[in-house]
Amino acid sequence: MNQSMNVVICGVSNQGVTRAGEILSKAAFHAGYDVKMSTSTTLEGTNRSIACFVRYGEKVYSPIIKSAQADAIISFDRLETLRYLTYARDGVHVIVNETSTTAPPSGTEGQQYIEDIQEFLSKISENILVVPKGENDSSGLLGKRLLGAFSGVSGIPEEAWLTAMQELNPTGMDKKEAAFRSGVELTERAPGRMNSSVSGGGAEEESKGVRSFEEMLETVKKLPKRTVAIAGASNKAALHAGIECVELGLGTPIFVGDEVKIRETCAAEFPEFPIDEYRIIDEKDDPGVAAASVAIVRNHEADILLKGGVNTPTLMRAVLSSKTGLRKGSLLSDTFVFEYPDEDGTRLVMITDGGVTLQPTIQQKIEILKNAVVVSHALGNPNPKVAILAASETINPNVAATMDAAVLTKMNRTGQITGCTVDGPIALDVAMSRKAAEIKGTKSPVAGNADIIVTHSIDTANALAKSTTYFAGYRLSHVIVGGTAPILIASRSDTADAKLLSIALGSLMAKFFEEQRMHEAEAAS
Repeated sequence: MNQSMNVVICGVSNQGVTRAGEILSKAAFHAGYDVKMSTSTTLEGTNRSIACFVRYGEKVYSPIIKSAQADAIISFDRLETLRYLTYARDGVHVIVNETSTTAPPSGTEGQQYIEDIQEFLSKISENILVVPKGENDSSGLLGKRLLGAFSGVSGIPEEAWLTAMQELNPTGMDKKEAAFRSGVELTERAPGRMNSSVSGGGAEEESKGVRSFEEMLETVKKLPKRTVAIAGASNKAALHAGIECVELGLGTPIFVGDEVKIRETCAAEFPEFPIDEYRIIDEKDDPGVAAASVAIVRNHEADILLKGGVNTPTLMRAVLSSKTGLRKGSLLSDTFVFEYPDEDGTRLVMITDGGVTLQPTIQQKIEILKNAVVVSHALGNPNPKVAILAASETINPNVAATMDAAVLTKMNRTGQITGCTVDGPIALDVAMSRKAAEIKGTKSPVAGNADIIVTHSIDTANALAKSTTYFAGYRLSHVIVGGTAPILIASRSDTADAKLLSIALGSLMAKFFEEQRMHEAEAAS
């Protein structure tokens, strides 16, 4: 989580609103976040409206949540939800109790008024989850169910939630844990999604951000245009991607390479494109092309670096140069993204690292995992499910992949790796197919729903990624993160479509990094 998560918890007297805020605050603290919390009370007639405001993230300076800033509203009382909707940002997650203890306004039909509220809420956000009353629910257990339903988008591992409950009041932990998990199960009925009504079997609504490449392209079209430095632009596919970038309104290319060859390729393949209107930097050999392209990005003349016909090792040497490159102190890694048709439709799945780190250590795997999570966050998924790949789900001291997977999983559950849900070791079939997980009897929040696949070595990641293209024919994009700008190291054999989709992904990453820098500047001021 690179920015703060702003949560409003609301209800009326004696529903456990404040305790829910305390549990969330402690859970976020155990997950490694900085946390701030405040409460407010409003007395109207016989009803006492209570709200708890919780903000957590890498660094939080105040508990104040302003209008249109709440990422989530957790409501113990359906009618009380309306009071706090002014805090909701676009796409806010609303987790709301099915029932209400507050009387509807006089002159209204009680049940019809409740149903009208549900219809109204559905117009505010697609991410509405109505939590039905559980058997023998007390107000305290209802709070645990609501928090369990929220946990899927919280970026807080389950172990941190349970530790927080235990510390605040260890009495009746079996019932509390069961209530919390029943809330988790409400969202797992349609994994990675929130339903508009889980009790009535209503239509499911997406809550995982961009789920297809077409959606990604449409999203990028609405963003400010970015400038793309194309290293080795005489490559036909790279030149084509730059031209399509212009035609689709995604950005502006700067062509770097042998100018004569660039113009010849354009005249032969794309004669109608006005190449004279665009900047060409004439460099005859790969080292010159690489250095010039990196310099353009380093000097902020371009936002994104795309590899065209230049040799990858040559370009990466320029990127990794300590004096003139694009490093910022963290590990660079490649995140490959492909469009996968699963049981619920299309979604974007990531494989890492198939392009940079040859045989990563456990520390490097942590950085690789975190880089992929950043890409997932940029695509709008606040809590991606991460599968640490191995041949099976058994931890074997003689198999390094399984030992590393166990460590990464434990680090996530103890809050050392945040912003995602990690599980491993896990085999590919279980990671990608809920049916395979069911047949094998594997119980895991990641099973059948992996958004990110982290492999043990570059060989596995590279082969697995290319198999999605050459065996399955899936569309692809990829981006290197960890530097000062998005770096797109598409293979020279990749199609123009793959390079164009990589540019679109790079545009989203550039926007994400820009917002991150603005947030850091505001926090420092």
